[in-house]
Amino acid sequence: MISIPDRIPYEDLIQKVVAPHGSSWRSLPPYDRDGAWGVAMVRSVLDGVRPSLNELSSHLGVPIVLLKRAYNQLALNGAFRDDAIHRDHGLKDWKENGKVTDDSLRLLPWCYYAAFASGAAGHVRND
Repeated sequence: MISIPDRIPYEDLIQKVVAPHGSSWRSLPPYDRDGAWGVAMVRSVLDGVRPSLNELSSHLGVPIVLLKRAYNQLALNGAFRDDAIHRDHGLKDWKENGKVTDDSLRLLPWCYYAAFASGAAGHVRND
């Protein structure tokens, strides 16, 4: 089994979005954990990392194999097309305000990306 580093970038945001009630996002079932990886990848792109699997893997400090399914789901749902992440007004507002809070309305855009990455919403490819 491939281990997840003790701390990755955007840890606080990931925890708030996918495991807000105190459990660790690392202990979630694999598809739910893909939602966490989706949040990390979208946040990375928002911070200027190119949306390529290799660059995201390098930026987050994790092996590609951990990101691949979530990356494919996000790509299938258009997250990496036409600068969609940077044009997302909910994410833009969140970045300008800059803090992770418990405000569910401010976390809502991240929940959508987590759902796409995990396959809970949008188009799903089972591979």
